[in-house]
Amino acid sequence: MTAREIVYSAIDMKKTERLPATIFGGGIWTYYQYGEGPEDLVKNPDRMSEVSVEMADRIKSDIVYVGSGINNCLPGALGGKLTYKKEGAPDVDPKVRSMDDLEKLDLNRINSDPVINNIREATEIVSKLIGNKYVVTTTTWGPFILAGQLCGVQDLMKATFKNKELVKAVCEFTSMMILNFYEPLIEKGSVRLVSIADSLSSASLISRKQFEELGLPPLKMVISKLKAKGAKVLLHMCGKMQDRLDLVSTSGCDIISLDSMVDLKEAKDHFKGKCVLAGNVSPTEILMSGNVDMVREAVLNCIDQAAEGGGYMVMPACDLPTRVPFENVKAFIKTAHENRIS
Repeated sequence: MTAREIVYSAIDMKKTERLPATIFGGGIWTYYQYGEGPEDLVKNPDRMSEVSVEMADRIKSDIVYVGSGINNCLPGALGGKLTYKKEGAPDVDPKVRSMDDLEKLDLNRINSDPVINNIREATEIVSKLIGNKYVVTTTTWGPFILAGQLCGVQDLMKATFKNKELVKAVCEFTSMMILNFYEPLIEKGSVRLVSIADSLSSASLISRKQFEELGLPPLKMVISKLKAKGAKVLLHMCGKMQDRLDLVSTSGCDIISLDSMVDLKEAKDHFKGKCVLAGNVSPTEILMSGNVDMVREAVLNCIDQAAEGGGYMVMPACDLPTRVPFENVKAFIKTAHENRIS
């Protein structure tokens, strides 16, 4: 079976000859390995696709995330000023302070934005070149964190108490941003799996009640509409999620990726039979700061906790920091791929 076949078979809860295994994101990490930055690559879809294809065959990750790490280019397309850094993902300045600000934003700018179209073009190229072997996707923020990029995270957190109607309106708008971004790629068949990340819905930032009222509804709506278009959905949730795993399990996602602070055994109980559980080797303590032996041990520990009975994918707990050693990423994927399912 190809990596692509293994991933989609796992999503369908079918038996596979080995565990599916993938990095999460890895775009900025990949560019760093080649000594290149996102500010230049967003202008050059041919080069972005070239390094993505080459790295895919070097590390053998089952999923290839073209353009990952530059999710802020989406709010940037609506006029948010992007600040590129020497290392790491670009920052974006907030644009929305009120309903009036929100009403001034034009969704049509997404489809005319050169950076967004370059990311799409690079994704299409990679899909044509290696989409028969690997699952090829690109990434966005989820509606709640995307609302944080438009409003500013601190202001959005305050608004969850003082101005819930603004939060709901912005999340409705950001949901449409996500759909607008993915729709052309899904229609062309370049992307069959979409990848959505949310780092604002953890217990460290909002309560279970706030997540249930403000974070979960737009997420469920986006996932429902993406699946109606024929896409599968990988959802990554950062941070502490133990008190809301039951809520997340209703999101409708096909793969749920969880942070290292979430117990996989507990998570398995919530998601078993509903979607594939993915995770959750620490990208900092293990992949960046550890050695190959520590990486292998961590992968095997996750397999012991969550692989029994199927429905599990080996994955880091979050995106790869730029300083993760190449040999650790290789060891991560290799250890998982060597695990045969009896």
